[in-house]
Amino acid sequence: MNMATNRQSKARILLRAGAVVRRAAECALYRKARVFGLAAMLAVLSHPSTARACAACYGEPNSPASHGLTLAILALAVVVMCVLGGVVAFFVQASRKAGLVEAAAAANALIVKS
Repeated sequence: MNMATNRQSKARILLRAGAVVRRAAECALYRKARVFGLAAMLAVLSHPSTARACAACYGEPNSPASHGLTLAILALAVVVMCVLGGVVAFFVQASRKAGLVEAAAAANALIVKS
């Protein structure tokens, strides 16, 4: 009995050590991502010409490029709305079918009891 508890305690210690190592690795990865993000931000801020807006946003509003950009944004919004509408329709249909299945199960239960 004492051997079993020793094995269990060793297993627990090893599991805790593994969790600590995993957390340390995640923290190191997070630190690297932060450093990379800060370096990228400093690179963009050190060259202000790259941070300026494009001609469509910053330039003349009646230019063909501006109109094209507006139509592109509207097209992307329509695509996103269609996808979201499909997701909502799926869940509404699944909910209705679940209700029908429950009603059929209740009806079958009543028939069996009779």
